[in-house]
Amino acid sequence: AEAAVQDVFETECDVFFVTTGTAANALGLSALCPPWGAIYCHDGAHIQNDENTAVELYTGGAKMVAINGECGKPELALMRAHIEVATVHGVHNARPGAISLSNLSESGTVYRASEIAPYRALADEYHLTLHVDGARFANAVVASGESPADLTWRAGVDCLSFGLTKNGGIATEAVVIFDRALAEQFAYRCK
Repeated sequence: AEAAVQDVFETECDVFFVTTGTAANALGLSALCPPWGAIYCHDGAHIQNDENTAVELYTGGAKMVAINGECGKPELALMRAHIEVATVHGVHNARPGAISLSNLSESGTVYRASEIAPYRALADEYHLTLHVDGARFANAVVASGESPADLTWRAGVDCLSFGLTKNGGIATEAVVIFDRALAEQFAYRCK
C-alpha cells in the first residue's frame, strides 16, 4: 500500500495509515509545528471549524490562526501580515510554524500548483512548513488536470493528509510526508 501511494506521487515519501481524516490532519500537523507554534489556515478550513481541538491537542498546544479570504483560500497578504506581527512580537506571540491549505477547499475551489507556489514562498521566507488537507485531493487532481506530484511535493508541500475514505477506502486515511526529515519520529506519534 505504501509503494502504491509512492507510485501515485512519483517519488519516495513516507506514508502512514491512520483511521480518520481528523487523525491525519492532527498527527500530520503535530510533525510540522511545535507546541509553541502557530498554524495559519483559512477561516473556513476543516481543521479550524470541524475537528474540534484535535490539532491543538496533538500538537501539544499550537495556536490556530484563521485567515480570511475568498472561495476558501486564505488571503496571502493578510497571512503575511499575521506572520509579521507574530515575528515582531517574538516570544510574546506563538511562533509561526506552519501553513495549512485545503485542496479542494471547503468551498469546493481547487489550488493549482501555481497557486500553491506563493504559499510555499511565504513559508520559505519565514521558515515554515506547508501542509495540505487533502480530504478531497482526488477531486483537486481531476479538477485541475495536474498530477498528484505537481500538486504536492513539486509545489513544495511538506505533508499531505490524503483522503482515502472519500475515495472508497474503509476507515483509512494516509499521512504522506514528502520531507523525509520530518517523518523520522512520525511512527512514534502515530503509536
